[in-house]
Amino acid sequence: MAQTTIASGRSPIEPIGTSRDTVWVFEADFSDTLGDNAGWKGYDAGGLVGIDFWRGQYYQDFETGRALVCNDRPAASWMWAAVDPLTSCMVDSQDAWLVSPPITVSGSSYYVIEIDMWIDCPEGTNDMCEMRGVFADSAGGVQHLGDFPDDSEEEWSGDPQWKTWTRVLHRPGGSTHLGLSWRLWNPDETTSPAFHRAGMFLNGVRVGRITSRGTGIPDCSHVWPFKDWFDHELSQAVLDTARIRVLDSDSVPGVNLVASNDGGQNWYSYAMQRVSPASEWWRVGAPVALMTPGSVIEYYFQIVDGPTCPGDAPVTTYEFTMLPQGADILLVDKHGDLTPGDNGGAPHLSEYYYEQMLTDGGYEWDKYDVRDPFADGWDSNGPDSTALRHYETVIWFTNQQTRNTVKPVDQRSLIAWLRDAGGDDVRNLLLTGNDIGFDLVERGHDSLGLYSTWLASSYIEDALWDTIVTVGWPSKISPSSLRAGCPQLPEFDAFAAAGLSGAELLYEYEFLDLSTEPAGVKYTHADLGYQSVNLGFGLEYLTGDDPAAAEVSRAEALGAIMDYMGVEPTSGVGPSDAVVRNRLSAAYPNPSNPGATIEYDVKAGARVVIRVYNVAGRLVRTLLDAEAGPSGSGRVGWDGCDDRGGTCPSGVYFYRIEAEGFVQERKLVLLR
Repeated sequence: MAQTTIASGRSPIEPIGTSRDTVWVFEADFSDTLGDNAGWKGYDAGGLVGIDFWRGQYYQDFETGRALVCNDRPAASWMWAAVDPLTSCMVDSQDAWLVSPPITVSGSSYYVIEIDMWIDCPEGTNDMCEMRGVFADSAGGVQHLGDFPDDSEEEWSGDPQWKTWTRVLHRPGGSTHLGLSWRLWNPDETTSPAFHRAGMFLNGVRVGRITSRGTGIPDCSHVWPFKDWFDHELSQAVLDTARIRVLDSDSVPGVNLVASNDGGQNWYSYAMQRVSPASEWWRVGAPVALMTPGSVIEYYFQIVDGPTCPGDAPVTTYEFTMLPQGADILLVDKHGDLTPGDNGGAPHLSEYYYEQMLTDGGYEWDKYDVRDPFADGWDSNGPDSTALRHYETVIWFTNQQTRNTVKPVDQRSLIAWLRDAGGDDVRNLLLTGNDIGFDLVERGHDSLGLYSTWLASSYIEDALWDTIVTVGWPSKISPSSLRAGCPQLPEFDAFAAAGLSGAELLYEYEFLDLSTEPAGVKYTHADLGYQSVNLGFGLEYLTGDDPAAAEVSRAEALGAIMDYMGVEPTSGVGPSDAVVRNRLSAAYPNPSNPGATIEYDVKAGARVVIRVYNVAGRLVRTLLDAEAGPSGSGRVGWDGCDDRGGTCPSGVYFYRIEAEGFVQERKLVLLR
């Protein structure tokens, strides 16, 4: 295969206007400039008596009627929905609409629309959403439902996911304004189940003027990538194909797949073929010559003489791997989508956080990406039992997904692998992610008893996102904050140990009222000796006071789990020593009767003061006033007495830490 050099090309999209670093007609963060009176309109199309049309803030739980207040959400982050005021559930066969302000257009015949949105319309609910666009010769022609004809080809349903969709619209001559609308509806009341999900959450819309139609636009939201393969699957792997949708494809001279298996030192170009003469889709077979044992193949898509996908290729690429690569740990990505970043930062693929945790802990691993976790076919399967036998430890993670978290075929593979345990065959399984218990137990998919028998877990309930404060494992690590707020509101599972010998509670959620719910189970099988950890939340949702502290918190959590399972790191690499782990733990036990232990982490050598106050704000006891030791970590106890040795009465107290650049206060209940 001849080596080739690929030119980066120039994007033919010219943005409209300017705003910060990205160019948005409606910014992703525009609450200061576009509010309720900025032109956004909500409409109902039903007209039924006794039905309220709510413009609910994201996220309105239409199953239970619970609403989480997201005060920093802009107007466009909301969606109208037809809601029965008695049940607080969405109403079947009722349409709800959101219509944008008029957008001034001129100078080009084609416009590209990028829609950044959250969709939560699983197929089992029959909930659907769509976007429509219309051009008119006045602003008044793009503001009402009658202005948007029903000619949309884009109807969406799917499990919860963040996504950016790209659409190209043709502007008729003479039109001066563009209007966009979003519709949320349930099409069939006769087959719809009793529950609905969240619908849609519109985060932002970017509109660009297409100045050239000669090269086409790669639609990076519509890519069908190559999947990961194991050596024993090579006969199937060579038949794999990748596909990409190219907008304005009637004039595209060609599309290439550009691939490397040596970290980008050499790139090889493979010509793609149009799926059919009129199709916008292009496809290409697997780069067989590059698929050597253990290799990582990076690739991107190149429009001939035009732009690339990803847009900053080859700095950023897609990739697939020929496994195994020789590690004892296998990371199975059953999510494959974005998770909001720490502190409201940029989102990352979920695998980013697990790779970060493993790197910080000094572990080596192989990674297996499931191509389409939301699908029902073989492309949503995890690794088979032959593949799993290469590994002693499997970390299987998913995220906010109500189906296919662990399919029946996956359950068979994992159970066959666990059955091998014994003697020299070590088996450790970490199952982590939102909605696993909901999928397997509440939806009746635990057909082989993986959850109840092999993981010794007894499911309790879902949707515990609204009042969680912390999640903790007092005997191993300190409690950590659990991200459960805007812009993504996960539904964590609560479950307890199933009563089998060797099963114990691992994590627990702590709520605002200081009550708790079990959040995880650790299990050592009495006969086979395998060890498992089953979590009701994704480890990527553990946060700290800042991104650096959050990284440490996640690394500590994974490290504690690996310690329990006896998995040793392969190097001494850890989170940066420069990270200051400012942390004040939840007191335990809490409520106390009367003694309680409090742990902390601050900068080594810093002066640290910890005091207890009553509800009136009066000082009760100074527990510590000294310099922190070399590690910066420490522990103090309170015996329920004041500074004079007197016994404090039952009630609510607050303990407060003050150190260099760090002040925090937490609640403690004292019982007598």
